[in-house]
Order: sequence, then structure tokens, then C-alpha cells
Amino acid sequence: MVADRPHLERVAELAEGIARLHGFASPPVLPHTILEEEPVSIFGEDFDSAFDGRLEYHKDLKHFGLYYNTYGRQQPYGRSRFSLAHELGHYVLDAHRHHLELGGDSHNSRAGFQIDSGIEREADVFAAHFLMPRYLLEDRINDPDMDTVIRLSSDFQTSLLCAARRFVDTTSRACTLVVSQGGRVHYSRHSEEMRALGYVYVMQGLELPAGRVVRKSRSGLEEWTHIEEKRSSSQEWSGNDRGPDRRLWMQTVHQPSYDRAITLLIYERGSEDDVGVDDD
Repeated sequence: MVADRPHLERVAELAEGIARLHGFASPPVLPHTILEEEPVSIFGEDFDSAFDGRLEYHKDLKHFGLYYNTYGRQQPYGRSRFSLAHELGHYVLDAHRHHLELGGDSHNSRAGFQIDSGIEREADVFAAHFLMPRYLLEDRINDPDMDTVIRLSSDFQTSLLCAARRFVDTTSRACTLVVSQGGRVHYSRHSEEMRALGYVYVMQGLELPAGRVVRKSRSGLEEWTHIEEKRSSSQEWSGNDRGPDRRLWMQTVHQPSYDRAITLLIYERGSEDDVGVDDD
């Protein structure tokens, strides 16, 4: 089953409404607090590579067990916090919870928006909108820049990927998120303004263009993140001549532990007559 767009929008509204209802007026939004009065026990442990999250129903106890992978850390960090919110989505969404209560099998979930099945996509949408609701993002997303995404990731205590997706989904500026795996484009996601302009077609499987390391940005309390950036163009990403060539600014953060790269393509206004790539 593939969830349709209107249904996913309702899931997003539910997630943001729950965050607001529970009084989260500033980041971070904490998923475990929602479950304090529910028949759910939460277990955060290092489950190695078995799963990122899992929700089980124990019929004899009429109680749920929510498990999320801490990857050896003492406290939840971006990836494990997303897994916790993802499993919260499975619990909150009636159809998901009833499936388990009626004897349906539990399953292992993976973070990173990796699985495209209906229920997993719904839980991913729930997690992203719950952790980063629009009402907390609106004053923080005016500057289309990877530094903004990194700051959001730090403030909301989410993964960089979650922050990048929510930034592109909510900003009023023209930009595109490109996620690469193994050095090749896995998928892309356009802001509403970029879709309206129609300037960027990103070819899946395209080899990720190289950037230049020109600065480093603080990604939180743990490490410095290098940002590769350079001038780019729409045709560099399309793989062929798809209409006029538009000038873009490309910013990339590599995540070797996931064999993944997160790229932000920012449309430079006033470049309607620009053709080609200028690296000067």
C-alpha cells in the first residue's frame, strides 16, 4: 500500500497538532514525553545493526514495548531520536496500533527515509513533522544555506537529513535537496518555490559532482562538519540539455558512516540569462 498525498498531509497535521497540544513552544520536541501516561514501555539500547526502531504489543499484558537503537550512546541523538518519533507514529496512528493489537506482526524500522511502504512512509512523515513542526520552523528558515540546516539539526536535535528535508519542505526560497548514496544521486526533493520555477531536474543515478571545501560549520556539540560548496548549474544535474541552464549554488555535507551525502542546491535569483558553470 502506498499512502497518497492527501493522507500524508493529514498525518503531518496530526503530528504537528500533537506537538502543539503538548505545549512545545521551542525546540527540541521530545517524543518520549508523549508516552508517559500511555501503556508503553520505552527501551533504548544498542541493538547493533538489527534495527533502528521497533514497536511490539504484548497481548497478555495489554501493553506496548517501544525499542529504539542508541548505537552505544548514553542519550538519544539525531538518528535515534527520529526512530523514537517514528515508533511513536506507529503507536499514535490508529490503523498502525490496531494492526498490532489485533495480532499483526511487529516489524523492524529503519531511519533515514529508506523504506517506501505505506505504513513506513506514514511513520516517517509523522516523525519529521512532530520533531520539526512548521510553527517552530517558520522564523528559522529564511536563509537558504547549509549552515541553516545544520543549525536546525542542532537546535531540534534531529538528524541532518531530517532537518534538510523539513527545511526544503517549509522554506519560501527556491532550493533543492539531493541525497546521494555511494557517490550517486539517490533522490531529490524540491522546495515549493523551486518546483514553481521548474529550473532543476535531477537525474537519479547521476554521479555526485565534486565540490570544494571552503569552510567548516559547527554541527552541534560533537564535531565540526565540512561543507563543500561551489557554483553549479541546472544542466550539471540533469544529465542532458533540459531547457535553459540556470546558475545554482551547491553545498554538500558528506556522511561517511552512512555512505551518504546531503546536498543543497540554491537557485541564485537574477541568473535567468546565465549559462554554464562559473567556478571563479
